[in-house]
Amino acid sequence: MIRGTRLLTGAEAKQYTEVVGTIRTTLTGLGFEEVILPSLWDQETFVQKAGPEIINQMWAFQDKGGRPVCLHP
Repeated sequence: MIRGTRLLTGAEAKQYTEVVGTIRTTLTGLGFEEVILPSLWDQETFVQKAGPEIINQMWAFQDKGGRPVCLHP
């Protein structure tokens, strides 16, 4: 497991799911729509906005097609 992360199991996972559900219900009731972002992005997206040095701070690699990609920060 990556340092700074943790697994939620049992009662803690249930509580998390309930809180997220309450937030989702409240916000959609107010007219907001849910957006689910992909985890994998083209590196150029972040290089253009933050400069090439940002790639050294991210999980960046080439996909099977040889394209430079990274995990969404």
